Amino acid sequence: MIKKLYFFSILMAILLNSCGPKHVKIVEEKFEDGSPKIVRQYEIKGKDSILLRESVFYQNGQKYMEGKYYNNQRDSIWTAWLPDGKIWSQGGYKQGLEDGPKKVFYSNGSLFYEGQHKMGKRIGVWKFYDSTGNLIQTIDYTSTSSGDTLSH
Repeated sequence: MIKKLYFFSILMAILLNSCGPKHVKIVEEKFEDGSPKIVRQYEIKGKDSILLRESVFYQNGQKYMEGKYYNNQRDSIWTAWLPDGKIWSQGGYKQGLEDGPKKVFYSNGSLFYEGQHKMGKRIGVWKFYDSTGNLIQTIDYTSTSSGDTLSH
């Protein structure tokens, strides 16, 4: 009886999982040598496909950029890398617009600049550094409707 119950439980788990949404990765674009350039992950629900994630690669196979999608728009943290694998930039997105912290780095790994976005506009204090890590400039984006008013 226990073996039959165990077998039935496994069979039910398989059937339930096979009926739910499936995730597939599709190579959307390739380099001339056939290596992947753009790979997107989709959730398949019946006849619908929902874009979940995108990965873009350099020709050497190293990731260039990666991030998530929600409602077909960039969402959450996106990361970009230099060809040698070091992080180049990280920034948040919401509804396809830059939103949240943004950091960009020099090729030596030191911070180039950092700041905040709110629905596509720069806000707050942005800090800029030289390649040795010394603060060289700050810009305060005051809360205006355009986000373009500056005070140094």
